[in-house]
Amino acid sequence: MYGTLTEETIEQMLHRHRYGRLGFTLDGQVYVIPINYAYDGAYIYAHATPGTKVEGMRHNPSVAFEIDEIDDPAHWRSVLVHGQAVELHERGEKEAAFQRIVAQGGGGERSQVTWALGLDELIVFRIDITARTGRFEQRQGITLGPMQRHT
Repeated sequence: MYGTLTEETIEQMLHRHRYGRLGFTLDGQVYVIPINYAYDGAYIYAHATPGTKVEGMRHNPSVAFEIDEIDDPAHWRSVLVHGQAVELHERGEKEAAFQRIVAQGGGGERSQVTWALGLDELIVFRIDITARTGRFEQRQGITLGPMQRHT
């Protein structure tokens, strides 16, 4: 069965994960880059260092964000979010967003970049969500193997 995820399932998936992929454009090119993130029920928060990702979002703040859970080709779920990237400048906002990201990651290992840079040098942003959708495939009761060739 192929279908649409419920709003509740989309919400649960966004809270459950630590990593996703950010899609943006720059100079006519489309980029999809893995990021770690946090979701607070209203916004997606992430951070970056100056570079292609930040330049792209500053040039065109329309972004997409995607997460998925894949067991195999017939059992998967995917959430796609569209929105506007908003860079956070106020230190309190940046600190709160960064702490959300660390907390959603379980407080585990951080990247070398976040240890090396202070919060003042780190670019912290949120995605103001304008739309979100989810799809799934869940094959039930039938296990199909590879197609058999007949000679």
